[in-house]
Formats: sequence, structure tokens, C-alpha cells
Amino acid sequence: MNNKVLLINPPFNIAKENYDSSVSVGLLSIASYLDDKGVKVKILDGAREENFSALLKKEILDSAYAGLSVMTTQVPGALKISEVIKKINPNCKIIWGGTHPTFFPEQTIKNNLVDIISYGEGEETFYEIASGKNLSEISGLLYKDSGKIIINQPRNLCQPAEMPLFNWDLLPREIL
Repeated sequence: MNNKVLLINPPFNIAKENYDSSVSVGLLSIASYLDDKGVKVKILDGAREENFSALLKKEILDSAYAGLSVMTTQVPGALKISEVIKKINPNCKIIWGGTHPTFFPEQTIKNNLVDIISYGEGEETFYEIASGKNLSEISGLLYKDSGKIIINQPRNLCQPAEMPLFNWDLLPREIL
């Protein structure tokens, strides 16, 4: 079973010369958790990587899941990325998490480019999705089933002592 997860920090909808981004700690935490559990995972940072579009088109080919961490200022870029993903790999499930889908979950899930919303902490949620667990059994999700929006119960907070240390090797050296 292919369970490769591509985690994406979309570009910001502002001029790069006016913005100095930092590494997405949320994505690094999720990636580190997945890697620790044996899931193949890759991080792409649209706010920091020069050749982001080419990397996206290459990495999405064999990805089963694409997870986008989306703040409201990133929605336009995240929608464009989701559209590219659907064109290149229509079987890839697109999962949005982050502040925008957490605050506007039903509005976000209505978009046909978004398959699943992860709200709350995403480490265990992404692992359960990548492991093939039935969506109805995964806490912290919104998804569509035959056009109906399903809202699962919230997920309990992760226990810090049970979380792996960040695996900085999952980030390209040029963006550190």
C-alpha cells in the first residue's frame, strides 16, 4: 500500500521581499511523527523553496496524500496547489489543516479541491489516515461522504512526552 505523505507549506500571497518566513514547526512535527512511525514523508515549503513548482509536480506523482497547512493569507496559493495536485494525481487525497480550515471548516470542505479537513493537532490524525484507517473512525476530521459533510469528534491533545524529537533531516538544507 502506498502511504507516502507530501506535506506542503503553501506560498504566501504577499511579495517575498516583504516576508521572511520561518520553518513550519507544525509540518515538521507531523513529518517527524510520521517518519518515526515508518511512513514515507516529504516536506515542501512554498514560502522558502526556489523551485517549489517543479518539486511539487515531481513529488506528487507517487504521493497518496497531500497535506497543506493553510493560513488565510495562503488560501489562494493553496487552492492553486490543490488544483495542480488533482490534475497530476487525481487519486491523491488532499488534506487541509492549519488555522484557516480550523476556523472555517465547513466553508473550506465545500471546495471540491479539498477532500479532508484535519482540525486540532495533526500528528496522530495524519498517521491514522496514512495507515488506511476508516475516516469515520478518525478523530479531528471533516470530510465528505456522498456529498454530505461529516464532522468527527475532536481529537485529544498529544502528550508531549510521547512525541518524537523534530527530525531536521526532513527539511532541505537550503531552507534552514
